[in-house]
Amino acid sequence: MVSSLTLGAVVSAAFVDAINPCAFAVLIILLTTISMCHNRRKALYAGLAFSFSIYLAYFLMGVGLLCAISAGGFTRIFYLVVAILAIFI
Repeated sequence: MVSSLTLGAVVSAAFVDAINPCAFAVLIILLTTISMCHNRRKALYAGLAFSFSIYLAYFLMGVGLLCAISAGGFTRIFYLVVAILAIFI
């Protein structure tokens, strides 16, 4: 299933995920917190830790969802539902 992923599909999914109002609020809070740091090194570490934790959380959720769908035998139904949602979105 992973071998059928293309670069275009991954980039498209990332673009759709990036348009998220909640993420804008979280980024504003992050920037406010980092701007209060008077030490540039601490600000850099805080930003990198935030970015890594977001990446790790999305990666683990994706792997978990992929395993759940594959184990449950819902692969074809899942593709159909995602295709219908993609058409309407």
